[in-house]
This record gives sequence, C-alpha cells and structure tokens, in this order.
Amino acid sequence: MEHCGVARHAWNWGLALTKNTLDHNREHPTDQLKFPSAVD
Repeated sequence: MEHCGVARHAWNWGLALTKNTLDHNREHPTDQLKFPSAVD
C-alpha cells in the first residue's frame, strides 16, 4: 500500500495549514488570514 503514505502526507499538510490559520486568527483578530479554497 504505497499510496497510503501520499494520502497521509496530503492530510497532514492540510491539517497543519488549517491549524496554523486558526492559531494565527486567534492571536491576531484584526489581521485574519482566510482559508484557501478551490476558487483561490
């Protein structure tokens, strides 16, 4: 199952991006980052 490593890497990347965005927005309420979407 070689593809599981790639899926886990993609999941962890997305999770880290989300957590970093939430942490930044919590610490800097006046300078919030928006979440990336498919439209971006």
